[in-house]
Amino acid sequence: MAIIAFDLGSRQVRAAEKNAFQLDHKVISAHGFKVATLTYKGATDGWIAESADCSKSAKFPAAIKQPVGFTVVLEAEKLILGLNSLFICVPGNAASVPDATPFEITRDDAVPRIAFEPQPGEFGAMPEIRLSVTPETSVAYSDTAENPAFDNDGKIAYGRKYSGPIKPTTSIARLRVRALSAAGVQSQILTAEYRENRRLKGSNSLDIYAGGVYLATLSSVRDYLPSGVGGVLGVRYGLDGVFAPSQNDINARSFWLPGAWAELQYLNFRNTPYSETAAALIAGAEWQLPLTAERSLLLTFAIGGGMAQANVNTPTYSASALTGTMHIKSGVEYHLGAWAFFLQARYAYFADQSSPLTGIGFSGGIYYKL
Repeated sequence: MAIIAFDLGSRQVRAAEKNAFQLDHKVISAHGFKVATLTYKGATDGWIAESADCSKSAKFPAAIKQPVGFTVVLEAEKLILGLNSLFICVPGNAASVPDATPFEITRDDAVPRIAFEPQPGEFGAMPEIRLSVTPETSVAYSDTAENPAFDNDGKIAYGRKYSGPIKPTTSIARLRVRALSAAGVQSQILTAEYRENRRLKGSNSLDIYAGGVYLATLSSVRDYLPSGVGGVLGVRYGLDGVFAPSQNDINARSFWLPGAWAELQYLNFRNTPYSETAAALIAGAEWQLPLTAERSLLLTFAIGGGMAQANVNTPTYSASALTGTMHIKSGVEYHLGAWAFFLQARYAYFADQSSPLTGIGFSGGIYYKL
């Protein structure tokens, strides 16, 4: 084995081939891998020094002779935090001039810090889960009730090795994560839960809804047509993905603009012998405000307009015509997975030429998320 020697003052310092000595742990800690064993193959006797002049130190125990070379056990508590530059010293040609081989070992007592990306919570579609650890190190995770664990050698005893984004295959993912630093320091076990809530599906959200509607007349035709009933059939498309830069932003906001709606509406006002029916197509924008952290209870507000085919039979006007209409609705929704129930207060206006019809009432029904 070729070793190049050079003079440093009155001492010889050797730049040995790296296979002249081995360290089983290059990073150790008082709270992890507490010791590192150095094995030197170039001589049968030697010691560890803190300087190139090979002055012996009580920090390091005596070498243990081996069939080929010797070993020295280095204790983390005897090292300073950070990088330690040490020397392997062996007797030289003259007993007073030992040869020194430099090497480095690090003491790092830092506890690994784990961060989840995105943060645990509810999502419209289960996200890919990424883990970041400072400092970079080995990470084990479990998606069962068992905690991830490492053995004394730093190998994973239970759990899976994190090597890239975790892709949940179920609607609920519960993760347990533990990290092990290069020095063998273990982090606390962190838990995280990710849930799929189809209501938060963002721009991919498409709801269909159906329900009944009741209106009390407010205009001059109240004397003839005091109230009416009907039904609504509609769709709603969420626009979270358009108005927000990312799903994380959607999930974090307490208030957001979810999208647009369109519905077919049929109303029948009847008070024999007077009547009015209206079949309308209405579209508009909708805003929502969550009232609970899990967003199962929502406050909604929507406004829209469209066209209606009205058939009117009253003392002031009797005809059939195409007319404009405007609607405002506000209410609450309660979501149970893909299903939801709604109850809304409504205001309606139909521009019935000589006898405009306005009314206020309520509607109720169900949503289903496609």
